[in-house]
Amino acid sequence: MRHRSHSAAATEGGSVKFLLRKSTLQAFLAVCLVGVVLVYFEMFKLSSVMSQVGNANFLDNLRRHERNETPKPTFDESASPSIAVMLTHYRDTDECVSTLQSLYSTAQYPASLHIYIFEEVVLGSDTDSTCVQLFCQTHSSLCDAHGATRIHQKRRHAADYNGPGPARAVVESMVVPSRHVYYLSITTRLEFTPHWDVALLAQWTAIGNPKAILSFAPPAVRAKSWSVDPSQHAILCTGRITSERSNIAVVAFNPPVLIPEPRDPDTPRLVAQYSEDFHFGSIATLTAAPSDANVEFVWEGLAYYRAVRWWTRGYDFYSPSTDVVWESYTRRVQHPLHPSSIHATKDPAMAKLLIRQKNSYFRIRRVLGFNMGEPPSPDDDKYTVGSVRTMDQWVTFSGLDHTAEKDDATDKQFQNCHAMPSLASDQGMPSSLAGCGSFGMSNVVRFAEGGDFAPPPRSAAGGVDELSRLFDETFESEAEPPKVTIFFLT
Repeated sequence: MRHRSHSAAATEGGSVKFLLRKSTLQAFLAVCLVGVVLVYFEMFKLSSVMSQVGNANFLDNLRRHERNETPKPTFDESASPSIAVMLTHYRDTDECVSTLQSLYSTAQYPASLHIYIFEEVVLGSDTDSTCVQLFCQTHSSLCDAHGATRIHQKRRHAADYNGPGPARAVVESMVVPSRHVYYLSITTRLEFTPHWDVALLAQWTAIGNPKAILSFAPPAVRAKSWSVDPSQHAILCTGRITSERSNIAVVAFNPPVLIPEPRDPDTPRLVAQYSEDFHFGSIATLTAAPSDANVEFVWEGLAYYRAVRWWTRGYDFYSPSTDVVWESYTRRVQHPLHPSSIHATKDPAMAKLLIRQKNSYFRIRRVLGFNMGEPPSPDDDKYTVGSVRTMDQWVTFSGLDHTAEKDDATDKQFQNCHAMPSLASDQGMPSSLAGCGSFGMSNVVRFAEGGDFAPPPRSAAGGVDELSRLFDETFESEAEPPKVTIFFLT
């Protein structure tokens, strides 16, 4: 019995071992089968990708043949210094596209242009698409050449639009100053002249002032066919007070006016105003007086707000000696709070926006020091008046008096269209005549109120005595002693 029991146990043990070996073999075969399937699947995917790449190359070559495109030229980026071109637009996609096309196709060194665009459009709409998308669809060769590395874009829904100031603050924040030498801030609806980039840089260099800002309101496209009168040209030189309420009133720049003065073809003209539609300078200019994102729904007075901050930091504005761009002044889609629009203040939503607009005017006056006694905001320091020149010197130089009341009888309340004296970009006008002898009379210009700037005598030896004689001559020639301001030139 014991022997029979032992044999049975042995038989059962052998069966178990056999089953275990069989299960192991089956598991091994299953693993091998899964591995084969995975390898086959990966090979199938690889073959599909290669097929797609081959088809894509074939289709791309076919499209190139159909378009009869020539090979893209190789640009030398070192041929011209890098320019950061900043552009914002509010629901103006088509005109933005035409501006980009003109910008690139007319530049002598398009590879030196790095475009920064901030768009505010109705996303998802059939009528509003982004400028970059439409540009790449309609100008594929330009997009292929520059879009990957030289066009940078941000966008948001047009319903969140809060004015040009915040939009420009966004696009300026996109620029990395260390990557560029110059900047160009523009609007849409522009047509550039051939080789505009070289011409613009040549004009800026001719000024000889590292703190020069070359700016103007571009002439109208339709004026290209008009005959030119060489005895006159247009500059920005008039302004006005915007409101009868002194606590929100600011100075607004007017459109250009013709002056009876021939344009110097070699050197840009010094002026006291600039335009946000077009301004060019060194890249350091942007950070010296950045756009204020807290100033919402402000159009009139926005350029003045920035001009004061730039000028008191030693920067100067110049009107170009030759035109490099034209603008199409056709009707745009405007926000309801734009001065050209008529808005209903009884609309609760619009009333809230009007409060934000009014607070923005409060902010401008507080930051510039016009509304005394108002507590400053934590971020005011970034936008305050500079320390190189004073506010009083700005009023004298520009002829724009922010303390004046609004004059409803004219839109040209302030006019300062005569020849301007140049000032050192690193110093302001002296507060007294003490120690003036070291400058010499070759560095002095006088301005009699109501008259023109008079050049100093070429034979003058300089010094305080010569300044006293200059005052005496001025007073003796006038029935009533005028106000005289002495400007020191570089």
